[in-house]
Amino acid sequence: KDFFYGFIPERLIEGDAFNELNTIPQLVSGYSHDCLKRIENICSFFFPKIIKLASCTEGEIIKLATNSVRDLNFAFANEISRISNIYDLSGFDLIQKANQDYPRNNIAKPSIGVGGFCLPKDSIIFKEIIKQKKLGYRLSNSREVNELATKENIKRILKIKKKYFQNKKIKILIMGISFKGTPETIDIRNSVSLKMGTFLKKNKS
Repeated sequence: KDFFYGFIPERLIEGDAFNELNTIPQLVSGYSHDCLKRIENICSFFFPKIIKLASCTEGEIIKLATNSVRDLNFAFANEISRISNIYDLSGFDLIQKANQDYPRNNIAKPSIGVGGFCLPKDSIIFKEIIKQKKLGYRLSNSREVNELATKENIKRILKIKKKYFQNKKIKILIMGISFKGTPETIDIRNSVSLKMGTFLKKNKS
């Protein structure tokens, strides 16, 4: 009684939240029509633009879909990089040339993996919660691809060390420990750089 439930999916980028609060439309949902009306009135006071959703379920699916497609985009870039390396090519250069002045391409840059709090888990959640009713999200193997990217990059480092330095002791500098660099943050949750550093430290030989 007299309890109203509203849900606003988080969609602000870490490190630039104050700017995005004024520029990105906020998704607003409520458990009932009255709930939606009340949460809409509150949000209209804080946000210049809101998008009303049909239900809280719609809001959650949008949130999971948004993070899952980003993880999928990064996985595609990392897979292209892996294939390029088989042919002794640079995946970074290849993608850059594929995107250059070609409006239908917007392939992400390859990376050493995907860290942070949302992306590593949301495609898995997307798959599992839908499985309760029907076949779940079927593209969640982006997780496997992005985790493999980290292992592949560790292998490359060890290969270079073996080829050029053999049994010599060397120091490896890993720059950029937070899970992303643009915009800059100090958040190191699920940092891929830390994972790589920890592995290399344990396997000094």
